[in-house]
Amino acid sequence: MASKTLYIGIAAVVVVLAAIAALLTMGGQQPPTTTPPPQTTTPTQTTTPTTTQKKTVYIGAALPLTGGLQSYGIGVKNAVELAVEDANKMCPNYEFKLLVEDTGTNPQQALQKVQTLYAKGARLIVGPMASGEVNSVKSFADQNKILIFSPSSTSPLLAIPGDWVYRIVPTDFAQAMAIADLLKYLGVKRAVIIYRNDAWGLGLSNAIANETKKLGIQIVASAGYDPDPKAFPTAVPEVIRKLSAALGQPGPDAAMIFVTFEDDGIAAVQAAAQDP
Repeated sequence: MASKTLYIGIAAVVVVLAAIAALLTMGGQQPPTTTPPPQTTTPTQTTTPTTTQKKTVYIGAALPLTGGLQSYGIGVKNAVELAVEDANKMCPNYEFKLLVEDTGTNPQQALQKVQTLYAKGARLIVGPMASGEVNSVKSFADQNKILIFSPSSTSPLLAIPGDWVYRIVPTDFAQAMAIADLLKYLGVKRAVIIYRNDAWGLGLSNAIANETKKLGIQIVASAGYDPDPKAFPTAVPEVIRKLSAALGQPGPDAAMIFVTFEDDGIAAVQAAAQDP
C-alpha cells in the first residue's frame, strides 16, 4: 500500500505542479534591511558542496497511437509529455522519465505493452484508453501493483472497488440515461442496438437497455460484432442485416442505436444506409 500511495502522489504532482509553483513564488514585500555592526572574522575552511543524486521515476504511457482511437491517443501523448517536462523543471530532486508504447487500440497488444513498460521500470502508467484494453491489462496490473490511469475508459463493467485501475471520467451509466432520454424525446418506441463486442460496447449496450426499459422503450434485439479491424468490415454488415430484420417495418417510432468507435462506426452507418 505504501508504494501505491507513492505513485498516486507522483501522478498527482504532474497535475498540481503549476499551482504549487504559483504559490511558492507568491510573497509580500521584503522586510527592511539593517546594516550589522562590523565584526572581526577569522578564516574558515571551505567545503565542497555535495550534489544530491536525483531519484529516477519512470512513468509509462500505454496509448493508442494507431487504430480506432489514434487521434485521441496522440493528443494524450502530447499532454503527458508536457506534464513530465514541467515536473522535471519543478522537482529538482526527481528525474521523471517517460516511456511510451503504442497499444494499437487492441486489447492483446495493450497487455503486451503494459508488460513491456513494467519490465522497463514503470509502476505508474497513463492509459490504456479503451475499456477493452483496460479490461485486458487489469489482472496484470492488480497482480503487480501497477497504477493504471485511464483518461477515457467508461465501461460500467470495470467499476470495481479496491483495484489498481483509476479512471478520471464517469462511467457510461450517465451516457445511457442521456441516450434513453433523447430516444424518448424523439418519440422512439422500439429500437435495436449494434455494439462493439468488447468491455465498453457490451457495458454501454446493457446500460442503454436498462434505461430505455424504464421509459417504456422496447429494445427488440441487440447484437455485437468483432471490433478487430480485420474482422469488422465483413462482420458489421451481417449484424446490420440481422438487426434490420428484427426491427421490422421502419418508421418514426423505430431506431437503430450504434455503440461504436469512429472507424467501425463509419462501416456500420454505411452498411445500414445500404440495407433496404
